[in-house]
Amino acid sequence: MADGSFKNKVTGLKDLPGSDIEAFEQSTKPISEPSTPFDDGKEPSDWLIDFDNPIILTPTLQAGRQWKTHIEGASTVQAPMFPYFVEHPEAALRCREGDLVELERAIATRIEEVEAREFAMVARENILQLSWAELYSTLERQKADLTARESAVDERKSKVEVRETIVADLEKKVKIDAANLNERTHAFELLEESTESAAINTKEILKERQDRLDERKQLAVLDRIRVKRHVMNVASREYEVRKAEDSLRRSEDVIKLDAAAVESRKIAVKADEATLLAKQEASKGTFKALKYTHNAAVRKEKESNERFVKHLREQEELTNTAVVNRELDVLEREQCFEALETTLKLEREFIHTRNRD
Repeated sequence: MADGSFKNKVTGLKDLPGSDIEAFEQSTKPISEPSTPFDDGKEPSDWLIDFDNPIILTPTLQAGRQWKTHIEGASTVQAPMFPYFVEHPEAALRCREGDLVELERAIATRIEEVEAREFAMVARENILQLSWAELYSTLERQKADLTARESAVDERKSKVEVRETIVADLEKKVKIDAANLNERTHAFELLEESTESAAINTKEILKERQDRLDERKQLAVLDRIRVKRHVMNVASREYEVRKAEDSLRRSEDVIKLDAAAVESRKIAVKADEATLLAKQEASKGTFKALKYTHNAAVRKEKESNERFVKHLREQEELTNTAVVNRELDVLEREQCFEALETTLKLEREFIHTRNRD
């Protein structure tokens, strides 16, 4: 009873009511001064045991019976609530560990109390045995009280047997509690396995997310390359537009030169007209046909010059519209390039935020 096996098996003593514990403690207190019928000077008939009701009036047996009934009526340990553990695994584990630590401390303290009480009971039994030995030595001289003393010894034996039955019942209860504790430890191990599997799943999910982030980074690099190519294309197109502008400027210079040539032709025509008028005034009659033909040629030349100038103006308008359209295309491409840059910046910020998370 006093070895380490009882210490590892006894559980649930803290659930006893306070009145039962006090009665048991009072019944198991060691006797400092054993009282004998010879100490009080009473007659043997005053201190003999009442055989009519020997067991009910004994406080030790009453406390033991109350303790036994309370232990037998105590509820068994319930299995852990698996849905709650699945929903809140970490909080449940912490709560479970705290409860187990508190339970172990309570069990250790209770075992120490029980061992102290057992030691007190053994000491009391030794003292009682000594007192009974003294009584037996005195009863040898009192043969009349021998039968009563033998009956008292038999009653003591019956009490010991009752106590042994109580202890056996307690050992059974301890075995049941140990089995329940084993079940709880098995459930705790299953819970740890489930938490480990959940942790593995979370690691796999994090790995998949990292792979996705790597893919997005690669896509961002490809987008940067595409943007660079687009920038190069825009630059080449701007260079082409500049070339076209230079060609337009050269064409404008050519048009201006042509206009100057036309003006010079007009001046030459006017000079010719003046000479022709002078000649016409000199020889009106002889050169009428020549004047008519010359005027027709001048008109034709004027009409051709006007048509050429009109064609040049139309060409200039077409070149101006082409330049404007190209400038609009360049502006649109610049706007698209700016939009792409903003989208790339947003994607970079989004990737940085995701990496931080």
